[in-house]
Amino acid sequence: MKTKHGAKILIFGVGAVALIAFGVIVAFFANAPEYRGIETIATEPGITTDPYVEHIVNPDRSLFEGETLTIAQTFFASDMEPIARRYMAENPGVTVEVIEYFSYYLRDDHFGNATAEISTQLMSGGGPVLISGDLLDYVDPRSHPFLADWFRVMNADPGFNEADWFMNVFHATALDGRLYTFPTSFSYEAATANSEIPGLTEIMAGYDSITMPELLELHREIPTDEPLYFEMQTHINRLMPYYFKDFVDLDAGWVDFDNERFVELINYSKKIIETDRLVWGNMPYSRNGQRKMSETYFFHFADPSNYFYTYFLEFERSPIFTGLTPVVNSAGELLISIGGGNFILNANASPVEQALAWDFIKFMMNPDNRAEVIQGFRQPTNRELLRFGIETDISTNMEIAHIFPNREWPLAYTQEEAVDDVVAKMTAFGEMPMQNRRMLPNAIVGRPHGIIPVALQLFQDGLVSAEDTAANIQNQVELVLMELGAR
Repeated sequence: MKTKHGAKILIFGVGAVALIAFGVIVAFFANAPEYRGIETIATEPGITTDPYVEHIVNPDRSLFEGETLTIAQTFFASDMEPIARRYMAENPGVTVEVIEYFSYYLRDDHFGNATAEISTQLMSGGGPVLISGDLLDYVDPRSHPFLADWFRVMNADPGFNEADWFMNVFHATALDGRLYTFPTSFSYEAATANSEIPGLTEIMAGYDSITMPELLELHREIPTDEPLYFEMQTHINRLMPYYFKDFVDLDAGWVDFDNERFVELINYSKKIIETDRLVWGNMPYSRNGQRKMSETYFFHFADPSNYFYTYFLEFERSPIFTGLTPVVNSAGELLISIGGGNFILNANASPVEQALAWDFIKFMMNPDNRAEVIQGFRQPTNRELLRFGIETDISTNMEIAHIFPNREWPLAYTQEEAVDDVVAKMTAFGEMPMQNRRMLPNAIVGRPHGIIPVALQLFQDGLVSAEDTAANIQNQVELVLMELGAR
């Protein structure tokens, strides 16, 4: 399948987080064709007669000769270079062609025009075979006819072993039982408490997991000598995903932002947020930095990208912020993000192209093919790749003093024990019940043009009252739900 595009063509590339505006893809969704899939007919476990997936899981590899795998991506093209080179070396005659859309972001500060371009290609029956999930709104139901279901491929492939993966991530990402984008990695937040505040760490020790309302209540109720901000990088738009289930339900078709509870929530959130961002940098990663942080902040949120420094490891001297506790929604589900590492399979692609795409995904997730790739930043959905990444990171950083401050934070155990400890902790997080942070379409939550981010930014900047913000969000979200046919 050939594509036409104005983006820069590379042989390699990888995506990162990008959210796009609703308006540029309305025509694309309105003209979506009927779903062309054929329901799977399973005769016994591991055997399928589904022609939709048979060619993907059991391909005639001789047909790969002369094929080109096109991949639409956003940022960091160099990250996939070694994987693509290795794949092409092991599959002579196959070309991996990555279409880099970073230039769109540099020009427009968003990927809306890139999405419009890809949408036009899909409407005409073309488009890249693999597409970064951040370039299309896979949550919007009107996009689904263009997106193949990865679950059908995974379920039919006898070589796919669920025990090798954090399947919770796939199920949290699925919509109506279909997986429209394949997450290769995920991230989440865990709270650590300022041990300088009397009683806070003891209270936190009583939680196996904690909700954002519970954290806000602790901040509100526990006295401190001086007022402390809630958390280092808090922004109202960062807090809201933990509350979406309370105010909008896409499936049920209701929205309820225009009420006193939402007004009180955003008023209090604004009060406890620090607008000066100059305090960031490497503050948590030194003893002096921890001391300064304890004088300003109540909590500090950690995620997998910070595991090496922040609280996933055991040190001889405990940091001031302790008690790593996963932050969950009101249903006890870990709120995850899959941005930057998820791939849509184009339903327009030919059988050979789809087979090639699945083969490349499996190749990319195999640790044997990741030796030259920088690890870290997000937790892989593949369990073996998680251990490989932790081993690589700890081994590398133990040797580089300016990256790993081992003189200030010496490990309390051997390097091998540290790997086992971090893998165990991150595995436990990965096995929790989960909810995808992207539970609503970009029209509602996408940055920079989504209804909620725009409205809350105006409120945080002091340009709109809390009451008007609630009413505006209510009215605009209702209109979107009507566009989606949800009301």
